Amino acid sequence: MKIEKINLDQIIPYKNNPREISTEAVEKVKNSISAYGNNQPIVIDQNNVIVVGHTRWKALRELGKTKAFVVKKDFENNQAVAYRIMDNRSGAESKWDKQLLMSELQLLKD
Repeated sequence: MKIEKINLDQIIPYKNNPREISTEAVEKVKNSISAYGNNQPIVIDQNNVIVVGHTRWKALRELGKTKAFVVKKDFENNQAVAYRIMDNRSGAESKWDKQLLMSELQLLKD
């Protein structure tokens, strides 16, 4: 996997992205980038259209950033559509181990 850094203006949001991106989600990503840096690339297709990373793209723009890390991949047929849906949906399929989560949160309190 090759990670590149390109101008945000070269990245094109996917116009039919079925996931609604809330203001709250963008704010959380902005806060994360501000606190920890931009450590996650946006995945784009061969035409620079976002496959994964719409929220990150919006957050970077709102932070006034001009560049983003990307992984550019040549997708065939409807692979980009399938990947986009899977990536957006997979978070909803995850469950928390509440006991482990409480332990991790306790570390932050200390």
